[in-house]
Amino acid sequence: MAAAAARGHKILLSPANKVYLDMKYTVDSPIGFKWAGYLDVRDVYDWDPGSCLQGVPEESVLGVEAPLWSEHLRSFEDRHQLLPIGTDSLGVTLDLRRKVFRLWTVVST
Repeated sequence: MAAAAARGHKILLSPANKVYLDMKYTVDSPIGFKWAGYLDVRDVYDWDPGSCLQGVPEESVLGVEAPLWSEHLRSFEDRHQLLPIGTDSLGVTLDLRRKVFRLWTVVST
């Protein structure tokens, strides 16, 4: 990746263990996959897409893609899987992400 970035290529990040919307959040999540592990909400919000690849400067990261393979979504009740818990623009500060996390924690309880 670093070599591609050094040649001017942009990189789109889509790590399954951070932003796949159809991964389970916990063992108890009623739907979702677990092949990439569980998406701990705190870990996802603390993830910094601009510094996750060694040798790749933040300006080389075009953005983040959050895939959702929807075979697990059965009804409107499964809408929590649609929340992009880890995707945001690189311009969003870590402080703002933490505020959103706190709001999501309050809303979801």
